[in-house]
Amino acid sequence: MTAHAITGERMTRGHVLTLALLAVVVMFEGFDVSATSVVLPYLSAEFGTPTERLGQALAIIALGSMAAWVLLRLADRFGRRPLLLIAAAGFSLGSLATVLSDSVETYTGIQLVTRALLVSQVALAYLIVSESLPPKLRGRANGMLGAMGSFGAALPF
Repeated sequence: MTAHAITGERMTRGHVLTLALLAVVVMFEGFDVSATSVVLPYLSAEFGTPTERLGQALAIIALGSMAAWVLLRLADRFGRRPLLLIAAAGFSLGSLATVLSDSVETYTGIQLVTRALLVSQVALAYLIVSESLPPKLRGRANGMLGAMGSFGAALPF
């Protein structure tokens, strides 16, 4: 019997599947944050908005990251996986709704909520990995999630 079998620190098929699904979640976080920066000049041209106003919009959207704290507290009460699924579905719908924006204000409002859901799902992804994998595998798994976030961030460019 190997040391891994004795300590129960082998990565199972379920761990690999969980990690793969959560890696996709984290990749979209990197993509979304970078895409927002890429989209801003086009928003400026489309809506005739000065660059300074777009800086204010970005600051408001960033507040969504702080609002995620409230959603994360709900995960302690209702469960991490259900809230992860709700956040992922809400983020997807918010991303789709962004296309319907007819002003910078609408774009900002939609992105504020979408960012809160996005940050919540990413935090929950790291939390789920940290709680569900054996201790000796957590560092490598979290590093892989971080790498996927960076990969996602590079995609819009």
